[in-house]
Amino acid sequence: MSLSAINNHGAWSGSTALIDAVLSGLTYPVFALDEGSHFVYVNPAAEEFFRASQGMLLGSSLSVYLEADHQVFTMIRRVQLSRSSISDQGVELRSAKIGQRLVNIQVSMLPEITEVGCNG
Repeated sequence: MSLSAINNHGAWSGSTALIDAVLSGLTYPVFALDEGSHFVYVNPAAEEFFRASQGMLLGSSLSVYLEADHQVFTMIRRVQLSRSSISDQGVELRSAKIGQRLVNIQVSMLPEITEVGCNG
């Protein structure tokens, strides 16, 4: 990436195509959830991890793939309340949909995105 792609505030100022390409190229599952823990973004590694296509994941609840009392939901609530980031290592995820896995988890708030639309 050239330095001209960074604006004066250090933020990416280009199209979302590059950002999507970077996230899609990661071998680690990356996904975003809305306030109700429904998927709003998944990269290809997340599709593989959850054993479901993007079309199946988007709009569905994380609780379809993990038990609703799993510690990851506690982590999500803590981040929502504190508006900070937290991580944990060696977390066991187990469900009929994804099997049993030992993972490292990073939970962070995304900045609010204001969509700009055009009428006319």
